[in-house]
Amino acid sequence: MGRIPFLTKTERSELAFDKQSANRARILQILEKIQGRRPGLSQVITELKASKYFSAKCRRHHHYAGGLAEYSLGVYEVAMRHCGRCDSDSLAICALFHDLGVLENHHGHTSIKILRQWGFTLKNNEIRAIKFFMMIRNPGEEDEFEKTRHDPLWQVLHFASFICLGGYKRFTEPWIMKLMPWLDNRELRRRQR
Repeated sequence: MGRIPFLTKTERSELAFDKQSANRARILQILEKIQGRRPGLSQVITELKASKYFSAKCRRHHHYAGGLAEYSLGVYEVAMRHCGRCDSDSLAICALFHDLGVLENHHGHTSIKILRQWGFTLKNNEIRAIKFFMMIRNPGEEDEFEKTRHDPLWQVLHFASFICLGGYKRFTEPWIMKLMPWLDNRELRRRQR
């Protein structure tokens, strides 16, 4: 959170806490809305509340208390505006949990591991979307990644993440428009101005 002029350190801290509380409430509201449709999500909600998810920092961006939840919620909000053919429950789960690995060591594989430890079963396309959201792949995973990059769930997750990180220009390039024909880049062009 940038420095707000004319506020004391205590007042700035209170504002940051209010924002964390609002993000926590919104994320829990989203998850509680879909928990009846996804077995195991109730346990994930319990684990989230007990974890440092809502106060954690991301490593390279949103590096401040509450940054992980704020970034994940931002990815969710952008993704839901562009979900198109995606299952909205899957998109919510991927958007909110793709960076869950920050709680341990920040990697998509770790996010999947944590969700499994918490008793949650991801669908195959959700696993791939989280695993490859940063386009990082291990040797031998090229075929799996190639299949994933044509999956609308991965495309929307990847797109939303870049938008939240300020990567608007990339999504106006012709190769992206060919890969993601569903993408309406008018919003992106407005953001660039």
